[in-house]
Amino acid sequence: MKTLLTIQADEHQKINDQNDQSNRKKLIDELKRFVEHWHKFDSCYFWSSPTSASGRRSEEKRNYLSIDIVIDNIRIVGVIRVSCSCKNYYCYKSLSIDGTKKTICSLNKFLK
Repeated sequence: MKTLLTIQADEHQKINDQNDQSNRKKLIDELKRFVEHWHKFDSCYFWSSPTSASGRRSEEKRNYLSIDIVIDNIRIVGVIRVSCSCKNYYCYKSLSIDGTKKTICSLNKFLK
């Protein structure tokens, strides 16, 4: 009887491991999307902003992105906020790993 419980526990662990791998892949995909979005706005200051106020507000809503995830017991929090004036785009970016401000290059170790 004891052996049967051990086998069931091992099978349960395998299922959990598969779910963990699936969740990890989803989190990595989110990180990749965040990094791509981060680099998309590297030179946005020189872009032409929409002419109407509603177009500018729409751009701001569409390009706002934030993440708050935990991978390998490490919390990653990032925000990309775009603001449009009448003439220019402005992008505010922040990233922290375990509460410490970091650069986007710090995410490379998670993307490998």
